[in-house]
Amino acid sequence: SLSSTLLQDTHHRPMPHSMPRLLPLATLLLVGGLSSAKKSTLHVLEELEASLPPDYPRVFPRGVLNPAWANDMKFLRSMHKALKKGRPVVVPSFLAPPVADALAKQMRQLADRQDDDDGSGYPFEKMSGGPYSKQPKRWKPEASKPCAGAVADFLEHRNTRFAFRGHILIGREKAKHNAWFQGFRQAMAQPAMRRFWQHLAFVPDWASEYDSSWSWLRPGDFYGLHADDSSMRYLSLTVHLVQDSPAGGELLWCGPDGTSEDMLIESPDRAHFFKSFNVSKNGSKLVPGFNTAVVFPVFRNSYHAVAPVEQSAGRRFTLQGWYVDPCHFQPPNSPCVSQGMDRLHRWSQSWADRGTRTQPPTRLESKP
Repeated sequence: SLSSTLLQDTHHRPMPHSMPRLLPLATLLLVGGLSSAKKSTLHVLEELEASLPPDYPRVFPRGVLNPAWANDMKFLRSMHKALKKGRPVVVPSFLAPPVADALAKQMRQLADRQDDDDGSGYPFEKMSGGPYSKQPKRWKPEASKPCAGAVADFLEHRNTRFAFRGHILIGREKAKHNAWFQGFRQAMAQPAMRRFWQHLAFVPDWASEYDSSWSWLRPGDFYGLHADDSSMRYLSLTVHLVQDSPAGGELLWCGPDGTSEDMLIESPDRAHFFKSFNVSKNGSKLVPGFNTAVVFPVFRNSYHAVAPVEQSAGRRFTLQGWYVDPCHFQPPNSPCVSQGMDRLHRWSQSWADRGTRTQPPTRLESKP
C-alpha cells in the first residue's frame, strides 16, 4: 500500500494518526501561509520545505522530486535559463528513485487489471477526440525533420484541430482515483512545491492548483499537434515511466526554432483565442525513458505531439501534470472562467514574444 511503502522513514517524522492522510486541494493551498516571492529569486527545494509547519502532513515523507537536482542550485540556474526562453527541459531521474519505482509498479498493476470489455475500458478508459480521430497514416518522425509528419497530419487530416487517442486512468463513484494518484497530486500541490515551481519556471501566483492525468498509451494511440493552451494551464510536467520502450510513441517538440523552417499556421475559424501560431517543421524527437521528465511553459507556440505507438510488448506510462488557474475547474459559464482566460491570453502572448527559439530542448544531467 501507499502508506506501508513510503511512510517508513527514519529521517522524517510520520504524519500524526489524528491527521488525515489526504487533504482537499483547497485546504493544501491555505496550509503553511507561503506567499509568492519575486520570480527572480531561486530556492532549492529543501529550503522551501523547511518553511512548512513541523506538523505538515506528508504522504511522501521524503517528497517526490529527486533531491539530486531539486537541491542543486547550479542545475536549477541552468533549468531556469532554458525555461525563460520557452525551451523545454528534459530532466532524467526526475522523481526520487523509490517514488518512481513505486509509481511504475502501481501503473503496471493497474494495467494488469485492465478490462477492455468494461465500458470503454477500466481502469484505463479508451478516449479519443478531434476530427478524423483514427490513427494517423504513415506518420512517423523522420530523422531530419521529426515534426514534418505531425504538422502535415494536423493540416491535411485534422483541419488544424487537436486529435488524439489514448487510454487514461479514471476513477469511479466516490473513489475517483486510487491513493497513489491522489497522494502524488497532493505532493505536487503542497505550498513549498508550488513556490519552488513559481520561482524556477516563472509560474504566476494565480496558477495555484495542480491538475493531473495518468495515461497508458497502447498500440494505435497518439496525440496530434497541440500546445496545451486550450485550458488554463501554465506549466506542463510530463513524467515518463517507460522501462521497455515500445516502438513509436516519441514525444515530438515542434515549437519554433527561429529559422526559415518555421511555419505560421493561420486558422481563422479555430475555436481558440489564438487564430495563428508558429511551429517548426524540423522539431526534435524525444524517446521516452524511465523516470525522465519534460518540463515546459505553456504558451501560444508550445506545440508538441506524440507519435503513434506501434505494436510492442513495452508499456508507455505517463504521469502528466499542469499548474493551472483555479478557474480551470469551474463550469464554462462561471465569471471566473472569462477572467481566467483573459489572464491566460495575456500570459501566452507575452511568452510568444520571447519564445521564438525553442529548439532544441535542453537536457540537463544532475550529479549522481
